Amino acid sequence: MTYGMLAAGSCLLTDVVDQLHENTKKVNSVERLTRHLNKGTSSTALKSYLITIRKWAPQEPVIHIDDSSRKFIPQRKRTLRPTMM
Repeated sequence: MTYGMLAAGSCLLTDVVDQLHENTKKVNSVERLTRHLNKGTSSTALKSYLITIRKWAPQEPVIHIDDSSRKFIPQRKRTLRPTMM
């Protein structure tokens, strides 16, 4: 999945499958990836990911959000809360 998303520059499954260059029908590959994604990510993989990301992320990361192309969102719905542990 990661390779396909990076190669495609997209997270759409059909675009990901195109980049995998598998010798199966596209619909079968999309269904296979969908089944695997529906299973979720194991807690071991999530822990490993968080440990790795924490090494790279600064203590207090700055996140830029460009909402200029969105409709007006009331102030009370724009509140973001940090989710990093």
